[in-house]
Amino acid sequence: MTRRQDEIIIDEIDTKILRTLIEDSRISYSDLSKTIGLSRARIKHRIVELQENGVIEKFTILVPSKYLARPLPVFFDVHVAPDKLQAAAKRLSDHPDISIIYQMSGNNTLHVHGFFGDMEKVAEFTNEYLPQIKGVVSINTEFLIRRYKIERSLMV
Repeated sequence: MTRRQDEIIIDEIDTKILRTLIEDSRISYSDLSKTIGLSRARIKHRIVELQENGVIEKFTILVPSKYLARPLPVFFDVHVAPDKLQAAAKRLSDHPDISIIYQMSGNNTLHVHGFFGDMEKVAEFTNEYLPQIKGVVSINTEFLIRRYKIERSLMV
């Protein structure tokens, strides 16, 4: 990785490191060094640099929600009054069943992903929690039927 002014440039070696970590973030520095062809120390240095520069935000695992007693994925488009958008996003982020909140363009919309234990929990969230949030204008709720792809990385 090189830096030009405020721009971070990821080189071919960094790309190989990132692709390998995306496939297996638990790979050891030793195994990664064999795969990439650099010393273990150099691999560690590059990974630390990638982290410090915000290229790697965090290392994580992906656990299907059914194993966390929340098998029901639900998506909400929450339309909010413009002056209440930030406060509404904060309040939504406080809810334990909500995993993702995006601000979308147009109509002051928050796109919200949640994982719920059952329909009763969805009804409670929709009918009791959301109406208490100041500025909420309307709510559109959709249920996930089937997932065809989940890829959190754009590196292919």
